[in-house]
Amino acid sequence: MNSKLETLSIWDRYWQADRIASCFDVIGRNYDEALLRDWRVFFMSLENGARLLDLCTGNGAIALVAAEVSAAHNKLFHIEAVDSAAIDPPRHVSREADHFQTIQFHAGASVEALPFPDAAFDAVSSQYGIEYANLQKAVAEAARVLVPGGRLRFVLHAAEGQVALGSSREISDCRQLALKSGLFKAAEKAIRSTWELGRRPTAPARPDRIRAEKAVSAFKARLEAARQRSKVSINPLMYENVTSVLADTFNKRRHFSLSTLLDQVELARAEVLAHLGRLEALVAAAKSEADISDMTDSLSDLGFINAKHLAVTRGDDDDLVGWAVTAARR
Repeated sequence: MNSKLETLSIWDRYWQADRIASCFDVIGRNYDEALLRDWRVFFMSLENGARLLDLCTGNGAIALVAAEVSAAHNKLFHIEAVDSAAIDPPRHVSREADHFQTIQFHAGASVEALPFPDAAFDAVSSQYGIEYANLQKAVAEAARVLVPGGRLRFVLHAAEGQVALGSSREISDCRQLALKSGLFKAAEKAIRSTWELGRRPTAPARPDRIRAEKAVSAFKARLEAARQRSKVSINPLMYENVTSVLADTFNKRRHFSLSTLLDQVELARAEVLAHLGRLEALVAAAKSEADISDMTDSLSDLGFINAKHLAVTRGDDDDLVGWAVTAARR
């Protein structure tokens, strides 16, 4: 097993890539325009010089929106952003370099025990992140670090929404590909048997050649089965990426060491398993409208006023994707 795979969590690996948003990531902007609009309105309402804290920031999608508003309207926000994962957005993301310079990121920071003093911020934000934490403790911490009159805005996955429902359907595809298809084992066997034959100083014995040919045939059959399944998958790109990587690794087997080739196969499988883990975490974390109603009701006990929640929708059909919760510190 590649040592890097053993040390990175599913979220560490996810954020150590050239992506900004966890959902609907589009090159050149962070989120769908409807989602962006509401965040811009929230940040525009803050005073010049406001201190902002973005929770569960990932690669800083919402912190970047605040930075864009700050730059466009000369508001000079002081922006900090935290995540429990080993994030380093300026290193891994190829765009938004100027705005990243205005944000201070804190990796490995728990939102249930924030590394900031009381009343340190004028606003706290989070999008598709805080629901993965202990929500009661995280909201209590948000209350602690807000100044009196400070404002909170969270967007959380909706259990009834299209993202959570789609993730539930995609989980079965991930399990099939990573755990039941036999594709990765077949790839390993085909690579190992043919690589070893190619390194022998003398012509291989006929039984060895037959075993290698059978391994290659089995691998190609499983590749084709995966390609066919991609046609009915909710995420065909996952199948296309995996089959392309495995086929390319097999085709280039004469140019690399066996350990390098097998590491590549394991890396592809680990990526699917990591994706499966993220999908399962999303579905488990998504909140029903009843959950969100309970959350807004409980905010008053933590010193908040004007707590409310609204549906967040996307697309021409106004598909539900999340819940927006807003409140102000008393």
